[in-house]
Amino acid sequence: MIRTIFHTEYLQLKRSPALLAGFICYLLLGAYSIYYGRQIIHNQQEKIAEAVDSTGRAQAAYVKSFMADTTTTAGRYNYEKAAVPSLVRFNYPFLAMNRPGALSSLCIGQRDLFPLYYPLTAQSYYVQTLKGDIYNPFKLKAGNFDLAFVIVYLMPLLLCALCFDVLSTELRSGTDRLLIIASGNLRLLLLYRLLFRSGLVMAATLLLCLAGFAVTGQIKLLQGLGWILVTVIYALFWTGINFWVNSFKKDGTFNAIAVLTVWVSVIIIIPSAADLALGQIPRTQETKLAALMRSRNMPETDSAMNTALQKFYVINPRYQPKDTQPGRFYYFQGYSAFLFNGDRAADSLADMRNEVLAQHQRKMSRLNMIDPAYNTSEMLSMLAGTTLADEWAFKSAARSFHRNVFWFSNRPLFEGRLMNPLDYLAEPKFQTPPASFELKHWFSDLLVLTIGVLVFWLAGWIKLKNSPSI
Repeated sequence: MIRTIFHTEYLQLKRSPALLAGFICYLLLGAYSIYYGRQIIHNQQEKIAEAVDSTGRAQAAYVKSFMADTTTTAGRYNYEKAAVPSLVRFNYPFLAMNRPGALSSLCIGQRDLFPLYYPLTAQSYYVQTLKGDIYNPFKLKAGNFDLAFVIVYLMPLLLCALCFDVLSTELRSGTDRLLIIASGNLRLLLLYRLLFRSGLVMAATLLLCLAGFAVTGQIKLLQGLGWILVTVIYALFWTGINFWVNSFKKDGTFNAIAVLTVWVSVIIIIPSAADLALGQIPRTQETKLAALMRSRNMPETDSAMNTALQKFYVINPRYQPKDTQPGRFYYFQGYSAFLFNGDRAADSLADMRNEVLAQHQRKMSRLNMIDPAYNTSEMLSMLAGTTLADEWAFKSAARSFHRNVFWFSNRPLFEGRLMNPLDYLAEPKFQTPPASFELKHWFSDLLVLTIGVLVFWLAGWIKLKNSPSI
């Protein structure tokens, strides 16, 4: 019976130009999404590579300056530029870059909302990072047309187009009674027909996933298996929706409106309602942090220098000189101490701001836990390393890296000596943090999505069982 049903379904779909066109369009859109995502990440990689190359050439020029001919004016200038720490601290460049992961091109996630890299010197960290590029806000709100977009938004539409009238067609033509007599169980008949049609959509989607893996390259086995598992369960969820809607044994118009209502609710209404329920994020700490950055002016007086240094020495007593007389780098040390103290004050405001954002994100996740589209998108983003948590991890790593950048030139400055080639050999190197993948969080989202699958499949099965004509 199963072979007969599958063969009949195949012939029906083969003779339907509209459905064939829909499948071809779906595959073409999927292929374009892979190309689009690849181009976006390729452009990001090029920008990072250009920044790395520019920074590397600038750093190499500093090291080369140690070999300058100091008998000439130009040679002395180049040598002092590389050896005097007060000159190096604000001119010698470093780079903190957020390199994309292997699956980033399939799920761009938050990577288009934040800077790809931060050029850093020993200047204040927040002065250098509290700025960003100008983007089109409407494009950012719409998101990117990557493969994750196709899976989360378009795959359900194709499933609904194929499966919404599986039973209503038989009811309209009056062949349902004959099918009951022939098969003995209309529930199994409906189940097999739905599985065949949804299986075609799953096969097309998995083909796109495998193509995306091949184009991207360097995919870890567990990443790929996790991506496929999420995709299959999400497809089964929407197949269960159609199974449940068909179980009411209504006409095709009712079914079409019902499944589209569910799609709009899952994709648009539930996330929008969650946003409205949470309200806007409090901006108190951001305002204070911006005000602190705007007020960073230090008078060039002995009193201001001494105040900044005494506060600095409380945190870093090893640099406090035994001689009470100002040294050759006194004023330069005073300004660096002022920057150090200011960033410490800004750190506390930034930490409070980040905690507010983290609390808002946790509330958003809890409110959207019942939304399968949100859960699926979040799980795919976690596998790709493009979640908001990954962006925070990059910012945290950049801030820690800046502390090393600060001490690279300021350690010789507070030690009262010139820099030498050995200092440059020990310069800090930035390491892009690994993806902030939380296995427990990922499995909890997967469990909620699986429960949704079971609920709708079971509801449809019970509804058909209780139907008097079946």
